[in-house]
Amino acid sequence: MPSYKEIISFWRRKTTCKAEDVSQEFKDFHILLAYHSEKLDNDEIDYINIQNVFEDNRLQDYTGSLKTLYNQYNHKLCYSFLKEKIEQKVPITLELIKRIHFIMTVDIFNQNEFFFKYKIFNTISEQNCNAKIEENFLLEKSTERALKQLLREVENYEGDNWLEIASYFHARFRTISPFETNSGRVNRVLLNYYLLIHDFPPLIIYKEDKNMYLSCLQRFNRYQNLKPLIRFFVYETEKTWAAECKKEKTEHRKKEGAFFSF
Repeated sequence: MPSYKEIISFWRRKTTCKAEDVSQEFKDFHILLAYHSEKLDNDEIDYINIQNVFEDNRLQDYTGSLKTLYNQYNHKLCYSFLKEKIEQKVPITLELIKRIHFIMTVDIFNQNEFFFKYKIFNTISEQNCNAKIEENFLLEKSTERALKQLLREVENYEGDNWLEIASYFHARFRTISPFETNSGRVNRVLLNYYLLIHDFPPLIIYKEDKNMYLSCLQRFNRYQNLKPLIRFFVYETEKTWAAECKKEKTEHRKKEGAFFSF
């Protein structure tokens, strides 16, 4: 398996972190990401269903929970919303967190026509949107203070180990859990968003690695030990991009062979 450093180099060769590059070069990534992210909380989802949702905006012969489908399509809406912000490297703010949560909880399923339609917050008046966002956010003073403190810590970070600070943000956000629902999904979106705006490769937390993931979070909660979570994210990043990285190396060797054959 390629090393983490090799994956970082591969990622930076492939994309300058512009939204159109991310979408074009790694079109399957968001489908896998949404599938595994949802699978951590809900075992009902099927990969074929989520693939149809992302690619065709429709389903066939689905008999499961509509809530499961809402969550899946909201992943697509959320990453569409974040594309431009990734390109602009917009930092994480309290307002951005609230908006991401709002998008992740939007009900966009049309039960009469059995296909998905966009009904994102920009179709609603700004005033109503803000009111709805505030309604979904736990406005307890202690919760908001904790989030603001975390954001200040991240903003004041002066190093260049972005995976370490991303891991810290993820672990602390999980401890705070500012929303009644979907805090985990929002947290996983924010993890990759933070990595992307710092030109680091995003990662998938695979469903089969759930127990390892939870164990690393528990180690942080109990002992403030972040190292297991960092190592886990390194492992998941290598696992996420190993095939693409090997494919690139194979294509490069073929080109070199063609060149020296003349």
